[in-house]
Amino acid sequence: MSKRNATAAKTSASVEASKPRTTSASTRAEVAVRTGHGSKATTVKFGSVEVTGQHPDVEVVNRNIERGTKALERLARDLGRPGVSLRPRKNVPLYSAADEPGIFIRKLNGRVDRGRLVDGQFKVID
Repeated sequence: MSKRNATAAKTSASVEASKPRTTSASTRAEVAVRTGHGSKATTVKFGSVEVTGQHPDVEVVNRNIERGTKALERLARDLGRPGVSLRPRKNVPLYSAADEPGIFIRKLNGRVDRGRLVDGQFKVID
């Protein structure tokens, strides 16, 4: 893979993320990058790709740290809940294991049946 260089413009640019851009497939927020006047350029290397640009303002970095921390808190909260949530749908059975070996519980359209799987088919035993 060849090296690619990207050089930031000499004039300081400001891109604000005040309004998220909406697309038909999903909602995405634009990235906020604001560089200070006369800030020193830096180079970041990702594998064989080098990107050269100016350091962002401290307020932008702090705002992004806050946003990242809030997102991490939401992720930790959601990952902390054990199990999987399955929503019942009409005419779609949900199976679970009973306390007895070989016995399964089928929930279908609000009805609960106990049974066995015989040749790939659920057979009610109660």
